[in-house]
Amino acid sequence: MFGVNKKKTIENVETILGNAIIKDCLANGWSITSEYSKKMIDKGIDFDSYTISRNKQNLFFTWSNWDEWEIVGTEDTINWLIEAYSLASNQKGNDSIKK
Repeated sequence: MFGVNKKKTIENVETILGNAIIKDCLANGWSITSEYSKKMIDKGIDFDSYTISRNKQNLFFTWSNWDEWEIVGTEDTINWLIEAYSLASNQKGNDSIKK
């Protein structure tokens, strides 16, 4: 598909690292465009999610206490995260990066 940037997923990002990535992105011009409601009793305990955006790029973060963080974005944006945070070498367990 010409002109379409395919989605890519990073799975099993450790909780502390995923939280740091979100914090760093927010400190560098990204903004939260949606999040799992703070009114939900299980927020941050069993489940959490954020969508952050910058320059028409979106990153979708989903967390569970079982799978830790999953991050979805365009291939270019995910490749940037992999390089910036050395994600390929910082994951544990059943690590995978899916296209």
